Amino acid sequence: MSLQKGFLRGPQLKPDGWLIFSGALLSAVITFAFYFFFLYFAEALRKALSDILFTILLMEERDVKFHGYSLALLSSVIGQSFGLRLIFQNIKRPADAKSRLNPRLSLHIVDTTLWYWLYWCTKLLFVLGIFFTAISLQYDLNIREDIGYVFFLFSFVWFLNNWLGAYRILRKNYFKWLFCAFLYLILSSVVFGNVRLIDHNTLNQYIKRSYPEYRYEMQLAESRTQIGLRRFRPNTKVHLIWNGIEAKVLFRKSDLPPLRINDPLVHKKVNQIRSSLAEVEQDYLRFIIAADTRIPTSSILAFEHVLSTNGVDKVLYRTSVKNSKYPWHFPLFQRTGFPKLISPECLVAQQTLYDFKRAGHKANQIEWPDVGCYRLISFLQENRVLVKNDSSGLRLNGTPVGEQELLNILANLIDKYEGDLNVLYQPHPDVSFAEYLKGRDIIYQSYIANRKKYALDKYGLEYEYADRYWDPRLRDQYRDIRWTYPIAILELTGWNLEFYNYLKE
Repeated sequence: MSLQKGFLRGPQLKPDGWLIFSGALLSAVITFAFYFFFLYFAEALRKALSDILFTILLMEERDVKFHGYSLALLSSVIGQSFGLRLIFQNIKRPADAKSRLNPRLSLHIVDTTLWYWLYWCTKLLFVLGIFFTAISLQYDLNIREDIGYVFFLFSFVWFLNNWLGAYRILRKNYFKWLFCAFLYLILSSVVFGNVRLIDHNTLNQYIKRSYPEYRYEMQLAESRTQIGLRRFRPNTKVHLIWNGIEAKVLFRKSDLPPLRINDPLVHKKVNQIRSSLAEVEQDYLRFIIAADTRIPTSSILAFEHVLSTNGVDKVLYRTSVKNSKYPWHFPLFQRTGFPKLISPECLVAQQTLYDFKRAGHKANQIEWPDVGCYRLISFLQENRVLVKNDSSGLRLNGTPVGEQELLNILANLIDKYEGDLNVLYQPHPDVSFAEYLKGRDIIYQSYIANRKKYALDKYGLEYEYADRYWDPRLRDQYRDIRWTYPIAILELTGWNLEFYNYLKE
């Protein structure tokens, strides 16, 4: 007896209607279960990142639609895999023993594909989750725009893999059933993708309420001058909020309501923060201040006065990098910003000055000590310029100048005097914090520009302010750069302004 063509293929099998209905029902139930799980897991992850790692992940409407359709498609493929498994497992087996191998092979392919792809799906999401939490990948990778097609392609390839062995059973009806399964997949993805099981805006509002920058609609500053604080230093974050009338202080985002700057509780909290540290740590304490750019300079100086009276002399105004592609909540910006040393409390010096005024003594009749509160004396005895910042803009020694012009002039003067130039900075109390910081930033940049030029000419280094100064290999070079072009800025506010006016009389 001769062998006939296709003798191993077996007869064409056709599942009955009840089996198809059962497979479709099981597919829909499992699709819903996985879709529900994926959505709630994603929202739980967003909330956990916000509460634990202070990572802000806000969902826009476009993101909600993309994640809805991509997760619905993935869930539909998983659900259809279980449905096919049910059909192939319970389909009527042929009487021919040789042909019984075909349904088993098809079932084996679906089983293998299901667990294999579930393994890789879990692994992919797990790796992406680690990258997003460890290095904040969301600021450099937009899944929807950059690799969104990968998730749809991933699901489509999974779908095709499920049907690799079905031809052995369905034979001529294979493409008809494949087309029907594909239509079911698309319909299921569209239906479930448009079902909003979770209100994403609720979590968006929760995240925004957890951050004072959103809750109080703060406008944060940018600066070109930046330093970063190392984690082992004792630092405290503070928010200065502007409500349109006055500035208020928020020490912790859970503290409600914010305190007025002149509130005695502000002094008490600052003192408690400093007293909670060991004595050796108190000298390294630095307040990281996120201040609204609309706050007047007078309020900024008032809070600095509170810090100074409680023994704090270092602050860092948290700012974003100017012209950076990253937003203010980029993790690296949480500990970087514009540094400032607060002038010490000079109550004794002020009282001495009042006594001299009452006695009718002139400034040129007194021999002033060149230390501490009288640092202004040394500034006036050397090369110096006066930069004023008021409602009319910036002025250099009384002459109005633009921002870039001021930067160029100061840089040339510093270069001319080989770093031996002192800058007196006098901001008006009514100037906003944004304008106040802009003036200081320009002055800093004029010194840094000369440091960069000097570092490149002498050492061939790409110098960045406060960059790698702890590197033992560059310690000597950076020390020389800083000593050659020391940043000498004295702010004429408070006691310094009062003393300056007395010396000019």
